[in-house]
Amino acid sequence: MIKLPKISIITPTRNAGKTLEACILSVVNQTYLNKEYMIIDGLSTDGTLGIVKKYADIYPYIKWISEKDEGIYNAMNKGIDLSSGEWIYFLGADDSFYSDGVLDDIFNQEDISNFDVIYGNVQWGNAGREYDGPFSKLDLLQKNICHQAIFTRKSVFDKIGKFDTNYKIWADWVFNMKWFNMKYIRHGYINKIIAKYGLGGMSSNSYDSFFLQNKDSLIETHFPEGYKIISSMSKQLEGKDQKIAEIEHVLTILFTSRSWRVTRPLREIGTVIRKLRDMLGDWGRLKRKLYGAIFLKKNTKLIMTLLVRDEEDIIEKNIRFHLNHGVDFIIATDNGSVDGTRDILEKYENKGVLHLIDEKIQDYSQAEWVNRMGKLAYEKYNADIIFHCDADEFWFPKSRNLKNEILKKQNVDVLRVNLVNVLLEEKQGLETFPGDSKWAVVNPYETKNCEEDTKNKNLYLFRSPQKVIYKTENGYLDVVSGNHDVVATGKLTTNGSKDIIIYHYPVRSRKQFFRKAKNGGNAFELNKRLDKSIGFHTRRWFESYKNNRLEDEYRNMILKGENVVNLEKENVIKKIIFEELFT
Repeated sequence: MIKLPKISIITPTRNAGKTLEACILSVVNQTYLNKEYMIIDGLSTDGTLGIVKKYADIYPYIKWISEKDEGIYNAMNKGIDLSSGEWIYFLGADDSFYSDGVLDDIFNQEDISNFDVIYGNVQWGNAGREYDGPFSKLDLLQKNICHQAIFTRKSVFDKIGKFDTNYKIWADWVFNMKWFNMKYIRHGYINKIIAKYGLGGMSSNSYDSFFLQNKDSLIETHFPEGYKIISSMSKQLEGKDQKIAEIEHVLTILFTSRSWRVTRPLREIGTVIRKLRDMLGDWGRLKRKLYGAIFLKKNTKLIMTLLVRDEEDIIEKNIRFHLNHGVDFIIATDNGSVDGTRDILEKYENKGVLHLIDEKIQDYSQAEWVNRMGKLAYEKYNADIIFHCDADEFWFPKSRNLKNEILKKQNVDVLRVNLVNVLLEEKQGLETFPGDSKWAVVNPYETKNCEEDTKNKNLYLFRSPQKVIYKTENGYLDVVSGNHDVVATGKLTTNGSKDIIIYHYPVRSRKQFFRKAKNGGNAFELNKRLDKSIGFHTRRWFESYKNNRLEDEYRNMILKGENVVNLEKENVIKKIIFEELFT
């Protein structure tokens, strides 16, 4: 009889009372018997320890400690030191095993004797999205393998060390970079779902500034050959693009030449086409693969600006999302917030990822303030890419990195990005964000006169104008009010983006809408310089507010059950879940 290896399952906890019991049950229900379960607690003050003791009294293989630690990776390292298993596995307090037989399926069925690290997939969120198949080196440069999908022999930690606690959020990504490229650490992929990955974990909702600062050196250290190739190719790409442009220019001249049209020498056509094909080779595919890695190598700086006022319910989600999706630094202007918005901005300023400006004048000089931040991004912080964001906008890149999406457009200066409004579903006045913000307007109504056509209809069911993100290779650019276009004096190349979508959450609760209408209306009334067409909807709401009719406007901005059914049938709206979209 073959002796099955002992598996040490480690769960770090701190105040995890709401989710821990389900996590523990997924461990104790495993049919695989040769296991130990280590719970490393960081002095929880809720009911966590009561839950731990309850199950530790029943199952002798559950061991636990509760003491001060220096973060999740310090706790994970403690678990490694205390473990006695041949294999180590980390399960978050809000995660659970995918099935009761998952350990048996792997260690009793799969041939794993030739591997030091094995990894599979996780199921992500309530929608059950599967993440993320076998990884290549290039994949690992762009995204991490979830630690909930990985089993690692304890001997690997002895050989290459434990988690580097300087990295507070992505130390496991750094660790994965280490073993992935080492020839003497054998790793393999198994096509199985290992765990259900909760969306409330630290890595889902935070960013690692130390990791971002050191990404170039990490790639150079752990992928030295690839780093050299990327460095070389980043130069060659520009040269080859230029050569291709030159050939295309020659072809244009040939095909528009009178003598060419008259004589059409077939042999010359064949020669030109063959040369072009040889030069291109598999160029398109190569470029797509390389640009994904090049953005990591380049010291390209993407800076986002934020102009905010009383956005406590959404601002931190916005900041975390964009820092996790390619933004390097944020410049924010707080326009006299009286809720907790400024405190949140100040927290990120103290972390070194945000520059905070206080603007006390409340007269909606939006373009002036936004362009002030843009100039600061360019002149003081050396931004290579700039975009101006509102607190209720989430610039969602399909590749999960905004920088990647604009850098791969080599000959484009400005990208125009579509905006998708996401609407509240009515809950009898108790609507909340993000839970009830679930209907994306994917096929909006068209209009030639938005102000007139939306007088008695939901403004956000109509198409909104595009917004822009731009490179600064040709210098700083001002934008018009609303960030709908750049103010350009020279010739710029613009293109529409198919790879970025702005999800817009304009109405998130009754309280937020009333505050937005009142604050915005007062600001517009103070600024006599603005054209009356700017902010027509806010002006309309403010008039309703003054005439005690704002409740009617609010009801017009949210979707009732009957509206939802009809609009969904017409394919105007589509249901999305905020938490699953933005992790």
